Amino acid sequence: MSSRRGRKLKWRLQELAANLQITTILVPVQQAEIDQLHAFRVLAHSEVQAYLEEITEQVLTVTEDRALNGQVLTHAGHHLLVSSSLIPLGNKAQAVNAKFPFYDPMAAQRSVIADSSQLTAAIKRHRRVIKENGGVKAGNVRMLLSPLGYRDSCFAINLMDKLDEFGRERGNVAHGAGAAVTNIPTGSTELKRITDILPGLIRLDQYVPRLLLPVA
Repeated sequence: MSSRRGRKLKWRLQELAANLQITTILVPVQQAEIDQLHAFRVLAHSEVQAYLEEITEQVLTVTEDRALNGQVLTHAGHHLLVSSSLIPLGNKAQAVNAKFPFYDPMAAQRSVIADSSQLTAAIKRHRRVIKENGGVKAGNVRMLLSPLGYRDSCFAINLMDKLDEFGRERGNVAHGAGAAVTNIPTGSTELKRITDILPGLIRLDQYVPRLLLPVA
């Protein structure tokens, strides 16, 4: 299955590397070159974060449109309803008023046809998650994607570990520790990180069509 968004991400990262003159043979000998590598790391992190948030927003937008204009509940919408209905259980004061979620897809479909307010409220709540998202670590990715129906099997092996490392390394630079670390970055290590995570990121986009199928 193709991924136009994944190809765009790959192209943007390649363009970023070219503009900053990041190559596999770059071994910095001057602070300016270290700064280039750090800039690439921070900007590449921003591209990946935007990519993940764009996937999330597309799923929400299509789900909302199909519910309101076609009276169709997507798999993502069903998962979001269930996830949202479980939120009060995490608060003792609210748990007593929590309602058991519609685990049966067709019951959820009928409920949305009769009243879409719960779904639109859940979508609005999840859009706040996108707005408040602050990175690409495993916790960030799960907050964005798991309520939409992404399961552990959707995530490539070691992807979460690599994203956690990416987030930490970006944080070292963004918070001023990058110039002080003893592990000096090289073009090879920075580009290898991107090469390692790209297939897993593209796989996340390829899963979107399944989540947007109507429940049955």
